[in-house]
Amino acid sequence: MNDQNQSPIPGKFACIIGGYFGPSYAVEIDGTGCLTYKAMGKEYKIRETKKISPDTKRWSDFWESCDHINIWDWTEKYENPEVLDGYHWIVEIASF
Repeated sequence: MNDQNQSPIPGKFACIIGGYFGPSYAVEIDGTGCLTYKAMGKEYKIRETKKISPDTKRWSDFWESCDHINIWDWTEKYENPEVLDGYHWIVEIASF
């Protein structure tokens, strides 16, 4: 995020990794800038939920890390037609 006038809090944020038959994890933002972390077991059954409220410095560090790993150059989809089941991951981030 390069615009100095823009809030560092993303308008959309969701990161999810896991699969139906194993552990899964999700972090999503709500309308207030608070994050909800969920740890799930088999069949996406929730085992743990936490609310996290990052401050402006943490969000700025997050955007810097995104730049560092070149997240903006990632391909929209990574698919392997050889794999019919397994773990999946989703990253959706947008600043408004």
